[in-house]
Amino acid sequence: MRTKLLQCFLATLLSLFFVSGQLRAQQALDRRIDSLKQLLDAATTDTGRISRRLALMPPLLLKCDLNGNTPEDSLAFFQNTASCRQLAQKLDNGRGIGGSFLWEANYYFNRGNRDKRNELMPQAFAAFRAAKDTQGLGTAYYFKAEMGAETDDKQARLLLYDSALIYLRKAGDRQREMRCLKGIASIHLVMGKYDQGINELRSVLALQRQLGDTRIHYTTDLLAHASYMKGDYKKALEYANFSLQNCLKTADTSLLFTFYQRLGIIYSWMYSYEKSYYYFEKALGSMKPGNVEMMRNVEVSLISGMAESLLERGHASEAVALIKKRFASFRPEEVARLGILQLVYLDVYYSAGLYAEAQKALALMLRKNDEWAYTPLDRTLFLTRAAQLSYKLGKYNDAALFGDSAYKMAADISARRYIMDNREIFYKLDSIKGNYLAALNAHRLYKDASDALQADIKDKHLGEMLVRYETEQKNTELASLSKESRLQQATIRQGVVLRNVMLVASCLLLLLLLLAFNRYYVKRRANRLLQDKQDEINRQNIILAQNIEDEKKITAEKDKLLTEREWLIKEINHRVKNNLQVVMSLLDTQRIYLKDEVALNAINDSQHRVEAISLIHKKLYQSNRLNTKISMPAYIRELTDYLSDSFGIEDSVSVHLSVVPVDLDVTQAVPLGLIINEAFTNAVKYAFINGKEGEINIHMEKTDSGNILLQISDNGIGFPKDIDWRNSQSLGMSLMRGLAKQIDGHFELLNGHGTTLKIIFEGTQSLQA
Repeated sequence: MRTKLLQCFLATLLSLFFVSGQLRAQQALDRRIDSLKQLLDAATTDTGRISRRLALMPPLLLKCDLNGNTPEDSLAFFQNTASCRQLAQKLDNGRGIGGSFLWEANYYFNRGNRDKRNELMPQAFAAFRAAKDTQGLGTAYYFKAEMGAETDDKQARLLLYDSALIYLRKAGDRQREMRCLKGIASIHLVMGKYDQGINELRSVLALQRQLGDTRIHYTTDLLAHASYMKGDYKKALEYANFSLQNCLKTADTSLLFTFYQRLGIIYSWMYSYEKSYYYFEKALGSMKPGNVEMMRNVEVSLISGMAESLLERGHASEAVALIKKRFASFRPEEVARLGILQLVYLDVYYSAGLYAEAQKALALMLRKNDEWAYTPLDRTLFLTRAAQLSYKLGKYNDAALFGDSAYKMAADISARRYIMDNREIFYKLDSIKGNYLAALNAHRLYKDASDALQADIKDKHLGEMLVRYETEQKNTELASLSKESRLQQATIRQGVVLRNVMLVASCLLLLLLLLAFNRYYVKRRANRLLQDKQDEINRQNIILAQNIEDEKKITAEKDKLLTEREWLIKEINHRVKNNLQVVMSLLDTQRIYLKDEVALNAINDSQHRVEAISLIHKKLYQSNRLNTKISMPAYIRELTDYLSDSFGIEDSVSVHLSVVPVDLDVTQAVPLGLIINEAFTNAVKYAFINGKEGEINIHMEKTDSGNILLQISDNGIGFPKDIDWRNSQSLGMSLMRGLAKQIDGHFELLNGHGTTLKIIFEGTQSLQA
């Protein structure tokens, strides 16, 4: 069962590697898609739109896969693909054309439609070749190699990976180059070329670290697999433990169960079944089983590993209870379809002595033999258990047939456990038939296989004990170093005390010099050692004092620079404010020489706009804080007071403010001040004709989505219906639309019971406490 578990795990892991980087929580995926759609809407060129649509294809495809290919998700994917291809063909953009064909081929491949995939892939290659797009060709070859995982032609896949590497290296795509190298290493592992695969995976690991990729646990997990397949269980445990810790450290836990499962498999191969059960149970608890066949196979393999661990420890009844409880959640069609599940039933029921139940599982497996695909290791287990069960039921002819087939397959794949089991059956069958010479020979071969297996168990237990010993030895060394450090610190402290005592005792030693010369010599040497330590302490104190002095100088210099910077900023704001006042004065002077009413109104409007900007720099200059934030409530109050006073409307038009306490950056405050100025001016000029009384409301709030809403309304006559404000070429309207666009805001003008102007924008702001 252990070999069956290994094959299932490796096949599942290699299948999951292609999407392991994208497999995240559904909410994170939705946020990614929404973010890319916003970037698409903001794109200003067709080339930019093609790039954004290409970037949208992988997450949209992943969403189709995760959600079970719902019509809504498939429609969104194909609409994006079609739009990208149509625009790319219009611009003759080879990357957009090839990319749309490539991702559509992936869609059909994931759904088992190989004919459609084979139709689309050549079109992707043709588009990339026509555009001489080396990165696109490298990506296409990489995808074609990944799609070939379902075939046994590993040499063809290696050639595809090699072609992909040539183009990707030429294009400088290091990330996909790393994935190609990992794919090549995975194939070599499947082919049994473990040394070559390990060297390639180490190269991948070095490249990942060079690129700053923290998700190296997938590579070290493959290294763990290769190491225990080579029999290096010490390295396998080191790699597997590192993979688990790095997975948890980086919070990349979508495939956490695979790392627990790896440790379970390693301990199972080392015959440490208590630990293997623990890690298989952890793996099962950390995965989220679904209805996908691949995930169901993983779930079955984990339950199978737990059952094997219980059987090997002599807990047959617990193993039976486990599979009955765990498999109860499987749907009837799944139980009938998953051949691996029936193999688990056969293995566990037979090992537990429940031969009637085991016979039912065997009968179903024999009926479905042509439909269910088994690996050579699975089929060897199947035939071995069939032979053993037939013998127990007295069906000796069936036992001989199954045993012969199982023995041949076990010999072909060097499965020693199954070779031993079938030799045991042979000598029992020969004994029943009276072929005692053949029975003795078969029994001798059975004992040889049994002794070899026991030796292997002892070797692996010794390997585990060696790992434990080295771990304990390292812990002992660390504890020893820690103890030694504490002793050294205690010695230093004692030395200081001893030095003082020795200074006092030296006077007494002079009187006892003739009687205790030898004692005096020993203590003098001790004094010399203490003096050396004191000199070292003095030197360290001098260095420390120098470091403190340097730190004080650096701190003083930093404070000086900060003071100068604050002064410069205030001086700049002060001068800007003064310059704007000069502009105001020039406009006042110009107004004296003007008689034309239109020109005078233009001068007044310009003065209001300059004053709106000047107020901001005035507040920055007067602020004690060193920043570029403007308090909007105070600023809007001061601006409207100025405009009301300038127009002389205090008695006829009332101004109402409702502004949340918010600070905005000067880059947003200036455009907003100009917009408020224009809207206020338009309301005063056009909303209240013939001196009609009215009111102007200015409202600013934070919306539920986190944006900021600015609303300016009046109860005047409203905006003329025959004028399209969206296409109006007036200076004021053009200015407001342009300023709203400058802050990435949505500008809207509403008509009804007066005029209402709305702007919604994302504020670079901080709410006041």
